[in-house]
Amino acid sequence: MPSSPSSPAPASLSARTEAVAQLLSLLLCAWTHAIRGTLGVLATLANPLALLRPERHPGADFYVGRVAHSRKYPVRRRFAYPLRCALIDLDAPPPWFLRSGQADDHLGADECRARCGASGPVKLLTSPWTFGYAQNPISVYYCFDEPPEPPDRSPSKSSGESALSKPPPLLRCCVAEVTNTPWGERVRFDFDPRGQRVPKSLHVSPFMDAEGDWDIRTTLDADAGAISLHVDVVDHPVFGDYFAASLVAERESDASGRRHARNERAGLRTLLEHGLSPHRVAFRIYHQAAKVLLAGVPFYPPPGLARVREKATRREEALMRRPARGAPAPGGGCPLRSTWREARAWPWKT
Repeated sequence: MPSSPSSPAPASLSARTEAVAQLLSLLLCAWTHAIRGTLGVLATLANPLALLRPERHPGADFYVGRVAHSRKYPVRRRFAYPLRCALIDLDAPPPWFLRSGQADDHLGADECRARCGASGPVKLLTSPWTFGYAQNPISVYYCFDEPPEPPDRSPSKSSGESALSKPPPLLRCCVAEVTNTPWGERVRFDFDPRGQRVPKSLHVSPFMDAEGDWDIRTTLDADAGAISLHVDVVDHPVFGDYFAASLVAERESDASGRRHARNERAGLRTLLEHGLSPHRVAFRIYHQAAKVLLAGVPFYPPPGLARVREKATRREEALMRRPARGAPAPGGGCPLRSTWREARAWPWKT
């Protein structure tokens, strides 16, 4: 009697079909966004006023800094690149944030306040969409509480004196929004800005598996105009603490005239240095991916979003018993409140 056909063959064929479809989709998207970006830059150059008169909307402050990645295992690699990003006031965002559709892709201020139990302003650190294209591996929401009233405040003081004596809002909690490339899956989770260990809750790279945790921390000094964000992969069962990523940036000065202007609307110099930022980030991601692959780092296919979500949910309970960095006692970190978004369609769904 002839043996029945084995099942792995159809699965293998399906995997190959999916891989080919993903490659064709990437090539099509790359050409589409390259053409749109080129046409957009030409249209910008054809309008001198867009370069000579930078945008001025206080709802967005732009920060200039460097993104750095460092890997220890299984090979040592390090690279860095410049980045100009925006800190957006979600209570009074600039018009381009709404018109471009980017606002619909992020949480609103009221959603963040309800999620974190905050009472004050909400800021979003992200890179603006450019000519219809976005590339934000991570965006961060900063949720503040209104400060308590000063105890010595009295009605007899003038409004000017009261305004001067009012302390700044207090940073209560942050929300991380991580999106993987090229699949487009997303996870959001809350964290203590002083530093918190969280489960690795998304397959972010084909050259890293889903094991280990993230150690994430951030600072935002509005007075000094400085911001930092660090995300490390720690406690991997084989490699230990083997990967670190960071952003350190400073706010553009008012004297430059570019503090509130997007990269394509802040003068010719900024256009040349930081124009088409999402396209540049995507190129750097794929360029480094090719180098890592040639260096012999193994390829890890996505394990499936459902499996990653199940593992992260189990791990969260154990991690929440640890104290947050600087907390006086165990139980200090923010509840994660993790939520996931699947890829939009085949062949990217995992």
